Amino acid sequence: MRHTAASYNRHPAGTTLTELLIAIVLAGLVVGAITQVFQSQRKAYALQEQVAGMTQQAQAALEIITREVRSAGTNRNWAAFTPVTYISATQFELRSDRNDDGNTNAPGELTIYVCDAANRRITRNAGSGAETLAENIDTCTPFIAGFTSTGQSTTDSNAMRQIRLTVTTRTAIPDLTYQSNGGYRTYTLTSLITLRN
Repeated sequence: MRHTAASYNRHPAGTTLTELLIAIVLAGLVVGAITQVFQSQRKAYALQEQVAGMTQQAQAALEIITREVRSAGTNRNWAAFTPVTYISATQFELRSDRNDDGNTNAPGELTIYVCDAANRRITRNAGSGAETLAENIDTCTPFIAGFTSTGQSTTDSNAMRQIRLTVTTRTAIPDLTYQSNGGYRTYTLTSLITLRN
């Protein structure tokens, strides 16, 4: 019987140590790539969730404040009082006489809004104590600005015919990959409201 060179070079059944090591390295690379993609997706989702929460919070706060500003001054007896009182660039009061008793200091008829920069929040006090309306406020200046009927800036509550509210919120946790603003992403929303009363 004659043997050829090819008959001696056949691999026995099974795999060699080299083949096994190559397979382990390739599997490790695939698992590493999948893990990296998963972590990247998880970070992107967390960031999207924070940005959405920040945006929704600013929109909800301004919607509540706008609704209450538009109803300020409500009374059926045509009593004379100032519906929106400018206190400072970070605080204002809303008054109404809903029960027609002539007293606009009663709970539910006097509402005080404060943009508290030190605690990064906007509070609303309708007579039963201050409650937090929005958190993670980035800046409070100016929270409120008043304008006359001709569009001139004013702090005189009796001359105000429009007010501009500005809310700037930020993410709750800094993003280490974001270079601006200390890593906090921000969202600014402005509303110009014409006073009805």
